[in-house]
Amino acid sequence: MHRCRKASEVDVSSSDGLSPHARSRVVGPRRRIRRAVLVAVAALGSVGILAPMSAMAAPPERTVATPPTVTGPNHFPVQVVNDTGVWDDSDIWLTVIGLQDGQWSYQDAAGKVLPMNSADAAAPGHFTKDDVDYAAMSFPLPVGGGTVLNGFTDGGSRVYVSLGAPMYIAIAPDSSGFTIPVVTDPSNPNHDGVWDYYEYAFEAGSIAYGGDVDMVDAIGFPMTAELEQQSTGISEYRGITATLADVREAVAALGGGYADLVQPNRILNPANSPTFLASPEGTAMNSAVDEAWAAWAAGFSYTEAPYTFTGRVEEDGKLHLQTTGPNETGAVVLPKPTAAEVFSCGAAFSPGDINGNLLGSRLCAAFNRGIALQQDAWFDTADYYPPGAVANRYSQVIHELSAHGLAYGFPYDDVNSQGSISILPNTDAPSALTLTLGRWDVLPAPAVDK
Repeated sequence: MHRCRKASEVDVSSSDGLSPHARSRVVGPRRRIRRAVLVAVAALGSVGILAPMSAMAAPPERTVATPPTVTGPNHFPVQVVNDTGVWDDSDIWLTVIGLQDGQWSYQDAAGKVLPMNSADAAAPGHFTKDDVDYAAMSFPLPVGGGTVLNGFTDGGSRVYVSLGAPMYIAIAPDSSGFTIPVVTDPSNPNHDGVWDYYEYAFEAGSIAYGGDVDMVDAIGFPMTAELEQQSTGISEYRGITATLADVREAVAALGGGYADLVQPNRILNPANSPTFLASPEGTAMNSAVDEAWAAWAAGFSYTEAPYTFTGRVEEDGKLHLQTTGPNETGAVVLPKPTAAEVFSCGAAFSPGDINGNLLGSRLCAAFNRGIALQQDAWFDTADYYPPGAVANRYSQVIHELSAHGLAYGFPYDDVNSQGSISILPNTDAPSALTLTLGRWDVLPAPAVDK
């Protein structure tokens, strides 16, 4: 992530809980934001296809809507701009979800935050898909582009943008949780849809605003985010700037298992593709880990002032280190990670203690960037993704196609400020957030079962 936060701030909490109130003071920004939105996943289903299209539509004429009046310290306008060149404004839906006063809630088009209620699945205007009813928590984008008001005051939210259909989100019978859209479960009712999301954490006076476009689950379509704060003169532009056609072509051109990441309605992150992880390109990461572990059996040393880590891989196959630094001084033990854990920045890199989590984040980033054995290069961007090395080439491509070369090819991509998050230097609200849905170029618009 990119802001005035030290690279040593690493998440020490689990990623399956979602309360923004439970943040540690040593939480990595990316995981802090994601932790504010994840919930249990239920099983629902549907199938999607691509429909042919003879020619790309001309870019839509648009006018900037008048922003709503900002009425409180937590509120700010969010402008959504349709630049796809394929989808009409009437085909774009917004779904804004977060916690409010400890209750899972959603926001309507006027910025009003409403508590989730399972009874809403039977209310007038509810959504239905495959004979299953869902609460109508999505609202359509006004023609000509739309501005909505951030209504959440309790730590942030996730803004889903879906094309051609709303989001179908099941609410728990007791209204205590909901089914989150996932890209890995074909039985999820949103699996066949075209969607992506922007997420942020913010609470006026206590939590500085930090937000980014998702890339670590999948890429539904290119989306950029421009964050502005007039009082500080900040205007930051982040996200994928290439067309969807270019992104799909670039990932497919990597060949092998990477080509299988390109799906009809999205481009999967390697961590979310069992097919990729089983491919030669995926299993090669196991060989890279084996090589590093063999080398570190003779000794390991890493310094990132004011931290030092020294030790070796012991007979139990774990990396045992002694650490010194401003946090506790003592032993750190890191188990040998699998390739899947490298691509997902999994549990092997988060042993639970502050110094262990710090080194784990660096080590995971180094494996993904192809430089694990070059500790002196871990913070030198010129050495990342060297030719011929085993590395996360999906991440490399996404960086090349994103504004300022900043992206999230893997969760710990914010090590050395390479993540695409924008974080304000104070706890005041942004002046504006603009989300622009990027060009499709010559790709057809996928057919979506409404």
